[in-house]
Amino acid sequence: MVNRRLWQIEAEKQDMRKNLLLRIRNQVEDKQVYKFLYFIMACSLIGLGNCRKSSDRLDGEPLHEVLLRYTPRVGGTNNYRFFINLDKKLFKKDKWRKEKNERLEGIISIETTEQNGDSYRTKADIRIGNSNLTKEALDAMKSKAEAVRSYELNISDRYVCDKEGIGNLCFTDEPVSPGAEWKGEQLFGFGDLVTVDAPTLMMSYRLVSAIKNKDGRFCVIESTPVKNQIEVPLQIGQLGVQCNAMAKVTAVREDSDAHGKIKVDDILVAINGHKAVTARDWKVLYEKFVGMPDNIGSDIILTIRRDGQEQDVKVKKSYVTLGTMGIEISKGTRKVLFDIDKGIIISDEASPVYSVIYNFFDAFPFVDNFMGASAFEGRANTKLGPRIYYNQWKLNLLQ
Repeated sequence: MVNRRLWQIEAEKQDMRKNLLLRIRNQVEDKQVYKFLYFIMACSLIGLGNCRKSSDRLDGEPLHEVLLRYTPRVGGTNNYRFFINLDKKLFKKDKWRKEKNERLEGIISIETTEQNGDSYRTKADIRIGNSNLTKEALDAMKSKAEAVRSYELNISDRYVCDKEGIGNLCFTDEPVSPGAEWKGEQLFGFGDLVTVDAPTLMMSYRLVSAIKNKDGRFCVIESTPVKNQIEVPLQIGQLGVQCNAMAKVTAVREDSDAHGKIKVDDILVAINGHKAVTARDWKVLYEKFVGMPDNIGSDIILTIRRDGQEQDVKVKKSYVTLGTMGIEISKGTRKVLFDIDKGIIISDEASPVYSVIYNFFDAFPFVDNFMGASAFEGRANTKLGPRIYYNQWKLNLLQ
C-alpha cells in the first residue's frame, strides 16, 4: 500500500510538471521568435562569436622587451563600445550636495584612412546610445547626421593625437621592458572642462606587463598625471542670443555674429535641426552644440519663427571668458590593454576624480541663455563653492 501511494504521488507530481510546462510553453511560444531575434542582434553588435575577455589576453609567456607603436591597418575600422558615468557634487550652503548623474553609452568607430610617414590619418565617429534627452528628442535625432559626431584625427605611430578628446599614450622611441617608466605629454579634458584650448599634462607611464601567446603579443600600460593641479581659463561657447522660458529672443549681443541675423521677439524652434520637447532638452542641446567650447568659428543653425514663418539662420559660434577654473586631479591612473602586433588599444579604463573651483570675474559678461540653460551666471552671483566630479569610463574593442 505504501509503495502504491508513493507511486501515485510521484505520478501526480509528473502530471503537475507536464501541465506547468505546457502552460509556460503556451505563454512564451510567441515570444521565442523575438527572443531569438534579440539574441542575434546582440551577437551582431558585440561580436559574440569572436569576443574574448580582456583578462584572457594576459596569459602567456612573459616578454623581456617590446617596442610600442601605433600601427593600425590602413583601410580598416576598429569599433569600440564605451561607457561613461559622471557623478557631480556641489558645495552649497556649507554642505556637499549631490548635483546629478550623467551616464553615456555608445560606439566609437575609428577608421584608418591613410598612412603618411609615421602618422595615420583617421576618422572617428561617435554614436551615443543613451543620454539625458527625452525619448521624443532622441527618436528625432536617430535619423539626423548630428546624432553622430565625427572627428578627423592625425595620430603618430607614438600614439600622439593632434586634437583633444582622444586619449593618447606617448610611447618612447626605444624598446622598453616590463617595469620601465617614461614621461610624455597628453591633452587633458573631461566632460565639463569649459575652456577653448585644452591644457597639456605631463604624464608618467609604466609598462606593467608584456606577454606572448597564440593570439599575439599584448601588454598593460598605466599612466598617471605628474602634477595634480592645473588652472585654465573658464570659457564657454557663445552665439550672442538670450531667450526666455517661451523660447522668445529677449536680447542679442551687439558684437556677435547673431546681431542683425536674429532679432528680439524671434521664436527659437530648433538648434542644428533638433527640436526640443522640454526645457531639459533645450539645456542638453545648448550644452551639446553651443555651451561647450569646441568647434569655435563653425556655423550653428538656429531655426526661428518670425512673422509666423520658420527659417534657418546660420550663426558663427564664438566664445566668452568668464574667469578661471582651478582643477585638482586625484585617482587619475588610467589602465590600457594594448595589442602590440596590431598596434591598437584593446581596452581602456579609468576612474579619475576632479575637484573644480570657479573664480569668476567681478563684472559678469553677456552670456547666452536658452530657456535658463546657462547656469554660470547664477553660480557667479551666488558665489557657489567647488564641484567634485567622480568620473568613470571604460572602452572595449568589439571583435
